[in-house]
Order: sequence, then C-alpha cells, then structure tokens
Amino acid sequence: MLQGRVLYKMGVAFTAATIPGAIAGVVLVQYLNTKWFSALFGVFLLLVAAFLHRGQRLPFLPAASEHVVTQDLQSFGSPSMRFGILISFLVGGLSSLFGIGGGIIHVPFLIVILGIPVHAATATSHFVLAITSLTGALAFLRRGQVHVPVAASMGLGVLLGAQVGAFLSLRMRSEPIRRTLALALAIFAVWLIVRVVF
Repeated sequence: MLQGRVLYKMGVAFTAATIPGAIAGVVLVQYLNTKWFSALFGVFLLLVAAFLHRGQRLPFLPAASEHVVTQDLQSFGSPSMRFGILISFLVGGLSSLFGIGGGIIHVPFLIVILGIPVHAATATSHFVLAITSLTGALAFLRRGQVHVPVAASMGLGVLLGAQVGAFLSLRMRSEPIRRTLALALAIFAVWLIVRVVF
C-alpha cells in the first residue's frame, strides 16, 4: 500500500467477492471429496503457469494493452471488472478448499486472465487476500479447526517474509517476478496432481 501500487477500486470489489467465496469454501470442504478435482485443477494451473512464464494471456481472451486493462478496472460496470469479481469469488473458495494462501492462484490469474501489470497484480492481491484470509481463518477458528499457537508462529513468519518481499519487489523488474510466480504455481500444480496419483 505504501508503495502506491494497489488498485484500490479493484481491490475493494475483489475483496467483496472473495470473502463469500472463502466462506463457501469453508462449508464445501466439510462435504466435498476434492481428490479428482485437485488433479484436474492442477492440470489447468500448469497451463496457466506456462502462459505466465511466457508473459502471455490465455488464448481465448482478447488482447489489450496494460494501460487499457488498468483503466477498464477502474469502472465497476466494465466486463473486466465483472470477470475479475467472478475470479476473486472462485479464488476465495479454492483457497479455503485447499487450505492455501490464495495469492499463489490469485496473482497469476490477475496477470494471465485479466492482463494486469505484474507489480500492480501482486500489490492488489495482497490487499485483497489480507482481508479474505482473515475471514477464512476466523471461519475455521469458529469451527475449532485452528491450532492457534502454530497459526500464530506461522503468521509471524509470513509478516516478516512479506516485508522482505515488498522490499525486493522495488528493486526487481516485472519479468523475473513473473517467472518466479510461474515456477511457484507449477510446483503447486504438480503437488496437487502427485498427491492424487500417489
């Protein structure tokens, strides 16, 4: 936020969509067998990782300049904003289903599907997920499914790591950040597939 990279109007809209998605994921995880869904979703994420590594949007989406995309996302009635709201709802649900921070999915989706510049995508996603992760955590806490000492120690580590990441992002171009994200997404996708097969 202090670096001025957060697209606030988009962030507020996406947060409003991600919170009910996270709550829905908390409910669904109690009943849903995610085994084969995980494998299929992992294959899709590998595809997204490949396009992210190349710096391309998915082929079925129209091409647009970063400036046009960013301007489009300042209007609540724009197609890009509505599509982004849908994506954010799904990411909220997926983060609760898989018990992960949604950023590993949300940031690549913002870049590859919506075409948002890398630095703006990472900053805005942090803004959104800081709120929605808390929502999901409180929902699980209410169900008595959170080990508080472990969560607190991990949270401290995440806070410290986030400061280091924000500091480094000021000194890195978008390309190495994008490729690092692609690698992290590919690793996560392979993990989803492998845990089903083995």
